[in-house]
Amino acid sequence: MRTRKTRNSRRYHGYLRVRLQDYRVAMLRTIEEDEQDLIDQFGAHDMMARLRDRVVNPDRHAVSHKLLAGILREGGVNRRSIWRSPDNTELPDLVAGLSALWNPSAILSLQLLWLIIFLYTGRSTVTTAEISFSVPKDRI
Repeated sequence: MRTRKTRNSRRYHGYLRVRLQDYRVAMLRTIEEDEQDLIDQFGAHDMMARLRDRVVNPDRHAVSHKLLAGILREGGVNRRSIWRSPDNTELPDLVAGLSALWNPSAILSLQLLWLIIFLYTGRSTVTTAEISFSVPKDRI
């Protein structure tokens, strides 16, 4: 077994449960060990090193992290200042955030969004229902 943290699945008997990160590392290790001649033939050592960085250290090298860092940099936002004030002393003001939402346009917009989602997801396209009432004539 090439993964570290593996256990038997409680839900599906006879199957193993593997953490996704461990599975990714095991697959990368398998490619590097079993297909070394192809990596040499295509000169893909740099590509495999970048892939290893992305798999082993996703917090620093993953594409999603790079996209987020670029978006924040273009917006002039420091990642550390998102949750704290510029002097790093105070937490976000929850009252100020809720008071920004407590205006008629925000409330109506959220209610309209809720109604659209309710109408779209609350209506089944697979099942139907029918309600009927009857009153016995002898009880009238």
